[in-house]
Amino acid sequence: MLCLSCRTYRHYYYLCTIKLYKKT
Repeated sequence: MLCLSCRTYRHYYYLCTIKLYKKT
């Protein structure tokens, strides 16, 4: 998961999830 690459996982978690949802 690209989310794991985020430095502040907890902070950018929602941003990553949004990208994943848009990706699908």
